[in-house]
Amino acid sequence: MSGHSEQELKACFDAFDADGSGEISRRELVNALLKLFKGDDQKAKSVAHTILKQADADLDGKISWQEFRSALA
Repeated sequence: MSGHSEQELKACFDAFDADGSGEISRRELVNALLKLFKGDDQKAKSVAHTILKQADADLDGKISWQEFRSALA
């Protein structure tokens, strides 16, 4: 798993999953990326779109723990 332990990946997933639903929503992803991109809304939305396109295997608009693990494997 890309050199990271399962525990490290789960902690990262949980940091993105702000509401604790077990899935990372588009809004949660954008909010996390806004911090990374210092409030650049367009950049955050663009990167979130790209991440969802690559990681959201079932196309439900959210990233589950299984999808997250698979994307980082």
